[in-house]
Amino acid sequence: MSDIIDPRVVRFSNESIRPLCELLRAAKVQADYVLERWNSEIKPLVANDDSVIKDGRENEGVSVLIGSDINSLMSFLEASKPGFDSAKLIINKPCVRTLEAR
Repeated sequence: MSDIIDPRVVRFSNESIRPLCELLRAAKVQADYVLERWNSEIKPLVANDDSVIKDGRENEGVSVLIGSDINSLMSFLEASKPGFDSAKLIINKPCVRTLEAR
């Protein structure tokens, strides 16, 4: 097996793969936090229907969210979790920077 030295591949790895993996790693940490908070506190408060979440931001051009929007996203995160968990080593290996806590 020979080393890959093509500068296009090296550049792609450094400018695309590594930054993407850092974003995915941070997104997984954030998703885990959001799921924990959802399951432990928020879920019972959000009906899975067309009830509007009144954040008063309509005049800012921010989309109006309804309970089913939030429930759908949380279902997506729950379904995505096993894939992210199993890909942890794949995602973490290319990361260069330390994960920043928020």
